[in-house]
Amino acid sequence: MPRVLVVDDEPQLLFSIREYLSASGYDVITAESGPEALKELADSRPDLIISDIMMQDMDGHEFHRRVQALTGGNIPLLFLTAKSGLEDKLAGLRDGADDYMTKPFDPQELCARIATILNRVKQTQVHEKASFETLRARTLSRLASQLREPLDVLCRNLDTLADARVSGDPDVQRMSLRRAIEAAHTLAEVVDNLQWASADDAEQPLTWEPVRIAPIVRRSAAAAARKAAAKKVQVSITCGGLLSGIVNEAAITRTLAGLLEAVVELAPQGGQVSVMARRAQDRGLEFIVTEGSPHVNGQGYPERLADALDFARHVARGHNGKLDVQQTRDGRQRYMIWVPGRTHQGARA
Repeated sequence: MPRVLVVDDEPQLLFSIREYLSASGYDVITAESGPEALKELADSRPDLIISDIMMQDMDGHEFHRRVQALTGGNIPLLFLTAKSGLEDKLAGLRDGADDYMTKPFDPQELCARIATILNRVKQTQVHEKASFETLRARTLSRLASQLREPLDVLCRNLDTLADARVSGDPDVQRMSLRRAIEAAHTLAEVVDNLQWASADDAEQPLTWEPVRIAPIVRRSAAAAARKAAAKKVQVSITCGGLLSGIVNEAAITRTLAGLLEAVVELAPQGGQVSVMARRAQDRGLEFIVTEGSPHVNGQGYPERLADALDFARHVARGHNGKLDVQQTRDGRQRYMIWVPGRTHQGARA
């Protein structure tokens, strides 16, 4: 049953809308002010919001801006207001409202518009799920092919180690053991990535919890360290040790690692890339991966980077956030993941 949050400072109108929408098959939550609606939003996520504009304490536009900051704009909103001027309608739609209706209104039309919005959202979700399934299949195929090399190296060095134990050569034993351990670590990383990519989570929302951010950034950089060392690429990290936030730790770690690995792959020999985490001005979090050299315009993204960006976009949306690609003044690309919600100063990382 779709859940609708209705915000209006007229109690009688709220009662009428709730009765009509409830009879039409909707689970209706009501609030008489913007602050009250924000509390309801924190307790229970609606599928759609209907809001008046002319309200005391907080008008509809300010309420909508706060909803977008808290949710990343992933909850559709319909303005239902007495402000019927063309400029008022344009202002509401420019602010990102999905629809705009004026009072007095026909309840049947309101239901029709709600159904249209929800159907559009559903179609978008179906498309996103199909895109993610394609991405996951491609990632699984690539990761499966990557199993062969570390597995061959592991088996070869274990055989050499066994022969050296018979011959009694300690130098060969140490070298074979070191190479076998390195191959085992590489194999473990690939298997871990296979488990992540094959997890059946496309239908499940990401769960969030308060975590320290610095360890996430360090682990993502460590995942790209071997590839960076092979190309002598320096990976710089910027993150305050006290920074904490409410995120899905595994998803953000895998996302940053994937972006870093793709960016390192494109970096020139001996270049530099960076990863940063910081508080955003709206109390959310920003994760930023920056290329070490200018991006070649007009050629699109290589497949590995395109996959990493698709995955990052999926994870950002799972946090009600967004992915943005920007260009620095010197022509490098910056991949910015913004997630909403509160951050706080936690224990030292």
